[in-house]
Amino acid sequence: MSRTFALLDLFTPARMVWSAEAMIDHCGYSRPTGYRYIRELVETGLLVRFGDGFYSLGPRVVELDLLIRQADPLLSAGLPIIRDIVARTGVDINLIRRYDERIVTIHQESGGDHLLISFGRGRQLPALRGAGSKVIIAHLPRGRLKRIYDSDPELAAQVGYGENWLEFRNTMSAIRRTGFALSYGELDDGLAGVAAPIFGIDGVVIGSIVAALTQQRLALIQIDKLTDTIKTGAARISEEVAIISDPARHIGEKMGAEI
Repeated sequence: MSRTFALLDLFTPARMVWSAEAMIDHCGYSRPTGYRYIRELVETGLLVRFGDGFYSLGPRVVELDLLIRQADPLLSAGLPIIRDIVARTGVDINLIRRYDERIVTIHQESGGDHLLISFGRGRQLPALRGAGSKVIIAHLPRGRLKRIYDSDPELAAQVGYGENWLEFRNTMSAIRRTGFALSYGELDDGLAGVAAPIFGIDGVVIGSIVAALTQQRLALIQIDKLTDTIKTGAARISEEVAIISDPARHIGEKMGAEI
């Protein structure tokens, strides 16, 4: 399945159309395997064929975008809470989700400053840059955290996470103890981030919320108050996610429907 979906990752604003041959060659698949994957994606509506053997993303992608907006427990739990925070603070809030090895922005709620943020909805975030990613990886198991560090130790040092694995691990431990992370200009010049983790029903970190604001504004506000607001908001979202995701709730709904 992952090899099939790897074809979808080829489509970008810089290249919206691919030929079947180019997709297959780029991914290194055999011709029979590559054509089978493409056929499956067309049949499910994830790709659409036009012209002489050329393909673009299909209508099912749009339908799935609507579906996840309506049926994602994290979005359902998080939107009312982050909108309340934006109304009270005026800062931009991003809702971040972890999908195994990927960290993706799933919603951006704009405050009063109308910031130009590079990593808006649908953008994958670098694991080693930004408060939103930092607070997530800090809560990952040690083995996975070590793999992330080993993927780019030079970048970890560059952004101040530590000159070696021990320093990096200590930085992540400190984030876990405080319950929040800060960043300054790691994703966008002049912008700062304040983030807190969100946990699923099993206690595993599934995402974060991030307050984004200019570094000048951060210097003028009560950062302790903003940090407490973000931490409280993340805790509230975690509680709501647990309620929405509780299997007992859905079993009860099913039994009620059958009656």
